[in-house]
Amino acid sequence: MEFDAYSLDDSIYDEVFLPDGTPQELYAIQERVSRSFSNEGITFTVYGNEEAEERIIPIDCVPRIMPASDWRSIESGLTQRIKALNLFLEDVYGQSRSKDLYGVSRIVHDGVIPADVVRECPQYRAEMSGFSAPYGAWVSICGSDIVRTNDGFMVLEDNLRVPSGVRT
Repeated sequence: MEFDAYSLDDSIYDEVFLPDGTPQELYAIQERVSRSFSNEGITFTVYGNEEAEERIIPIDCVPRIMPASDWRSIESGLTQRIKALNLFLEDVYGQSRSKDLYGVSRIVHDGVIPADVVRECPQYRAEMSGFSAPYGAWVSICGSDIVRTNDGFMVLEDNLRVPSGVRT
């Protein structure tokens, strides 16, 4: 990428270049962002350690730039995942037709997932059984952790409860 035609304007702050045209040190920028996040409370708590540890939400100062074709592939895949997650939750909890005659979800009845895997999950809520989400939207917000491998993009996990960074 060339910046030969890039013009500096002293009347505005430039996050990339110093007034003399030299690039800002990204580490200095990153430090300012991290300090600002800490001051603003843009953090998350790591549970599972002996002490719940509060951490700053990691963010890159320079956004990831990708071709539109890559984004379309990611968008299509995430749309499919969220639809599948909503269908799974409707199957486990909802009043849908996916239950068998005994009220057992199809995914369990068909042996795709063992019943104990569902029932023993710490996030499973038996009291939600028989409830149906409006418009089938069990997942109202999702934060999917995506990485790129030699074979393309893949999702490491889907954070459905309250993804890191969501503020009220």
